[in-house]
Amino acid sequence: MYVACATLVGLLLLAGAFVEWRRHGWARGLIWAAGLFGLPVFALGISLVASERYATYRTILAMTAVLLCFLVASVRTLTERWGIAGRRLLATVVVAYRFFTAQHHVYALIAVPQGNEWQLIVQARST
Repeated sequence: MYVACATLVGLLLLAGAFVEWRRHGWARGLIWAAGLFGLPVFALGISLVASERYATYRTILAMTAVLLCFLVASVRTLTERWGIAGRRLLATVVVAYRFFTAQHHVYALIAVPQGNEWQLIVQARST
């Protein structure tokens, strides 16, 4: 399921970049692609540097937010010609899906890393 979702998101991001390039020219498409590919690499670099001492989940959440902004812009661009009912239906389906999967993501992406960080603090205090 994770691979299918990641593939879908990747395809939507690439489709949004392609539509941006087709509608507004190569310069704007290049800026879109540079931001889309450059910002996550930059965030990953910061995460690798920070992973020595600090919790990296905070940086990963920021990187996810950047990609989410690009994803929303891509979906908006791709559904521009849809009617309002179609857009609302898509939004309802996405929100309903996220509602049912949110518990896992909160646990796996926030609670577990914070628990690991707490264990490091406890171990450091005991030595």
